[in-house]
Amino acid sequence: MILTGIGDEGANTIDGQIKATLDLGWKYLEPRGVEVPGFAKANFHDIPDQAFDLAVHKLDSAGVGVYCFGSTIMNWSKKIGDPFEITLAEVKRAIPRMKRLGTKFIRVMSFKPGDDENGFEIVMTNRTQVITGSVTNEKNEAVKEYTVVVFPEDQSKWTVSATRWRSAARPDQQGQFKIADLPPGRYLAIALEYIPEGEWMDPEWQTRTAKKAVAFTLDEGATKTLDLKLAGS
Repeated sequence: MILTGIGDEGANTIDGQIKATLDLGWKYLEPRGVEVPGFAKANFHDIPDQAFDLAVHKLDSAGVGVYCFGSTIMNWSKKIGDPFEITLAEVKRAIPRMKRLGTKFIRVMSFKPGDDENGFEIVMTNRTQVITGSVTNEKNEAVKEYTVVVFPEDQSKWTVSATRWRSAARPDQQGQFKIADLPPGRYLAIALEYIPEGEWMDPEWQTRTAKKAVAFTLDEGATKTLDLKLAGS
């Protein structure tokens, strides 16, 4: 499990952000707004190259890595109708900085709707999807101590931030499990006797586990019952 936090929620300066990260016992930081000595505070994406070089040096010296790059790509200071060249330039600026940091993940926001835009319709529904089932071992005996993990079949959703498409559950006293917080779609499910807390949210774990998992479709408003075999951890 990897713990990280947005730097400017701990301190304004790069030194303060590094200190807060180390005080928490963490090894990773997500820089966003940052003040580097000799330079005004700005987004880590936009600070001058000299400021960026100094910040990277301080991070490397402290042994703190950057797990996610807090960018200015999109966000509510820009409207969806703005020239796309603005976004493209931001992407081109972020890529070399991410490569230098060894960072695979980037945080983006959403465009602000125009003040005169309308026609949006909010649809509320009480239809939910439910996954239930039980687990047996290789002898077809019911198992009452296990963890079921469900995650998307689509590998593009195997990211740290894609929490909407994955969930885990423990059995009740009758050995049954229930998951009722996933949207419709194609999923993979696996039952394990033991998994360290939070490890199932790691994309690398999902990659290793996918070959042993059971694929299924969760339809809108449906209840899906799974009979799973206990897999080796």
